[in-house]
Amino acid sequence: LGITVNTPSGKMVSKARLLMCTVDLPARASVLNMKQFNGKWGCTHCEDEGVPRPTTHLVRNWPYSTTSTPRTHESIVRNARSALTENDAVS
Repeated sequence: LGITVNTPSGKMVSKARLLMCTVDLPARASVLNMKQFNGKWGCTHCEDEGVPRPTTHLVRNWPYSTTSTPRTHESIVRNARSALTENDAVS
């Protein structure tokens, strides 16, 4: 998308691309179109389900594990395509 501006020398199209932003965790989930940090598979760094706290299921923890599957660009694209075709959120 671009913005067209009329100038004395003719039309000029101005385009911009967002390279970086700073957001809190709920906004990050929205920007990435992922589950929030307290939902299953809500970690933006790994594809682990997480473990609910025994006292409340509103909070999840991701304990350190040597068998964690890190998120990659390819896995995020794959999951996004899967969510679009299945019309459902996935990890």
